Amino acid sequence: MEIKPHIKEGHERLSKYNILFHDFVRQKPESLRASSYGLLELNDPLFKLQPWPTFIGQKIKAEIIEANLKVLNLLKIIPQRVFANDPGKTSKYYGVSLDLAKYFLYGVNNEHLDNLLARGDFIITSTGLKCLEYNVNTNLGGMSLPLWESLYQATPIISEFLKQYRVKIQNRNLYSFMFEHLAKAAVKFYRGCDKINIAIVMPIGYNDPRKASQERYMNTVLNSVLPTVFNRPDGQVILCTYSQLKKSGDNVYYDSKKVHIIVEWCQGYIPHDILELFNERKILICNGAIAWILSTKLNLALLSESKDSGWFTAEEKETIEKYIPWTRKVTDGRTTYKGETIQLKEFILANREKLVLKPLIGAGGKDIHVGPHTPEKEWRDVVESAMHWNDWQDIHFDENLTEEKWYEVVKTAYDVKNWLVQEYIEPSTYMYQLGENGYGEHHAVWGFFIFGDTYSGGWVRAMPTNSKSGIINCHQGAKVSVVFEVEE
Repeated sequence: MEIKPHIKEGHERLSKYNILFHDFVRQKPESLRASSYGLLELNDPLFKLQPWPTFIGQKIKAEIIEANLKVLNLLKIIPQRVFANDPGKTSKYYGVSLDLAKYFLYGVNNEHLDNLLARGDFIITSTGLKCLEYNVNTNLGGMSLPLWESLYQATPIISEFLKQYRVKIQNRNLYSFMFEHLAKAAVKFYRGCDKINIAIVMPIGYNDPRKASQERYMNTVLNSVLPTVFNRPDGQVILCTYSQLKKSGDNVYYDSKKVHIIVEWCQGYIPHDILELFNERKILICNGAIAWILSTKLNLALLSESKDSGWFTAEEKETIEKYIPWTRKVTDGRTTYKGETIQLKEFILANREKLVLKPLIGAGGKDIHVGPHTPEKEWRDVVESAMHWNDWQDIHFDENLTEEKWYEVVKTAYDVKNWLVQEYIEPSTYMYQLGENGYGEHHAVWGFFIFGDTYSGGWVRAMPTNSKSGIINCHQGAKVSVVFEVEE
């Protein structure tokens, strides 16, 4: 099977090593067999590794970094620039209760926003990158990237290729990036501290038998980067739940250890007493409830529809035009498309082939309808139901906000179906191993990690082009290809 010229061009744009790898494996019949990549078999119900890696050179890496940082910086300015950090304005636009808007914004300032952990999801097209969504959460999918990278490099076929072509991989451990970022943030926040204890707070009921080994690994990484941050390296990573943390005076403790940073993996929940310390600038938290505002896809609609407003500078407008697809909140009214005024409902019904419908808050590709892959009747039914906007249930901002109550709110947010319509971006096509013995064409969505203002690595989700739904997501069967950064 010959690789089509435009697919070769797409791979070569990423790195010449993709072409060399394809030539290498096609000369070795065993390289086409899935069974030859047994080391990549994960005991994971969600993540399945695509046997073939993806290589990127410095030129495309620079484009990736620019796109990710510029889009994230746009998202970070929205609460203050557009809504003046006003809960009332925020409540109205995002369709949340006033108390919930207060909770999202409480204690947030520019210093906090500069310390976010995030992952942008992009499509790389022949003309550049387009952002599909931005996940400003702490428990980001793909955090097992260091393990995946090591498994790829230990796989005989891949290691033979790397050796034969003297490929120098420049990847750095994802956790090294994260802990270095957190350590630098702590030194700045506490004005020269000489100890950094990081509590990674897991959801209530957390009881993972791998906890001890995970802590050991994280502490090994932390202690490898601390000497690069300050002169007296001392600190610890602690995996725990909020019930194991205690507030005393102006500090938070795990047993007798003072906690300097809380990395919440609780979908934005922070107990009231710790939230008050955060508001008083007594403790550093990543990322907190503001993640809900910054992660909603509604921000892409705001940027797309308002790019010509007075909110954005000329440079920011250029960023929107370059990286943000045409996106709108689904309502029965008028808007614009390529400079023309349209009636949105009629436009969506008439242009199924070039649009995508997706819920504002969702995960795993659930409830996304890709127009070119959606039957006409199903499309019409979704459009009719999408015209009704629903607000979230009320939530009271006080000490009675328990973790259990917060997860009820989270469930409500996912259950409420408010919709966006977005221009369909045709993904580039790449060649990857396929089936028990062979290779074939795939579409891909890229995930790129940003910690603070630092690009920290990426991964690819690859789905065969004959997928019926057109959704490229691990929950829908896409496989992960590790991205190796190389020198050309």
